[in-house]
Amino acid sequence: MTKAVIKGTGIGADFTYEQLSDLLTSTGREVRLFRTMSTEEYQSITDNNNTFIPYDFAMEMKWFAKREEDCKEWARRLEMLGEGESRVFVAITVLKKALSFMFYSEKLDGVGAAYSADVDLLNKIVRRVDLL
Repeated sequence: MTKAVIKGTGIGADFTYEQLSDLLTSTGREVRLFRTMSTEEYQSITDNNNTFIPYDFAMEMKWFAKREEDCKEWARRLEMLGEGESRVFVAITVLKKALSFMFYSEKLDGVGAAYSADVDLLNKIVRRVDLL
């Protein structure tokens, strides 16, 4: 049975292997997206070869800002830095064509453009994770 082409859901299971297979290795224009996360989440990614790991009490979808400034604004608005908790800002690098598989919001929370994806999709499209 062939899967229908469903663009923009951000859910890895919605896409076939053929649709996603070259997004880590082929050449093309790359873009960076930005996210703030706990130091523990960042450590879990780096400890697992830049692989995103699902964990209890985490949102299914991971949101990434199109601009670094917007990422920092969301962190401020959501008061993401709780007592005794530390946060880091990261950038992920994906091929520009990978964005068409991610869910897109033009003005998330009234701040700015953002993309989201589940960990299954992220692990098939993220080429690099950089600490900012």
